[in-house]
Amino acid sequence: MLSIFIVIVVLVVGYLLITQRRLVHLDERCDDTLSKINELLNACYKECNTFKKYFQNENRVDIEIKKHLTLNRSSTADIRKNEIERVERLFELFQKIKEDQPELKSDPHYLQSIKKFSSLIDEIHENHILYITLSTKLERKIRRLPSTWIAYLLGFQRRRGRFL
Repeated sequence: MLSIFIVIVVLVVGYLLITQRRLVHLDERCDDTLSKINELLNACYKECNTFKKYFQNENRVDIEIKKHLTLNRSSTADIRKNEIERVERLFELFQKIKEDQPELKSDPHYLQSIKKFSSLIDEIHENHILYITLSTKLERKIRRLPSTWIAYLLGFQRRRGRFL
């Protein structure tokens, strides 16, 4: 009788440990992905300074760049969504001005900067998709019984992953 009780306790403790490790792993991957998005956004803002020299006559570019550089730095998903939309609008503005100024179409440095900026935006989108996937998995695991109780006891919080 005692051996059955010990086996049950070992199974329950084993299940608790496995569930805790899975939740911690998903939570850490969500945090890593969000920090990668922050790094990429910072790289976009640094790249914006490169574009400043091409658009010295354009007030609208300077105003948009200043908006980006003075954004509130928070790690919430809603603010990330706003920042990404602003970066995309800024990229569209760079493309539009390039079409308006024929000399930029042949400038290799400008074209290289546009290409780099475009690849940064693509990387941001890939990381957002990964973040959404991971946060959705975490949400599902937290909502399942008995994982819900384990997550509650260990202090895991739901993430707002669907922000794209």
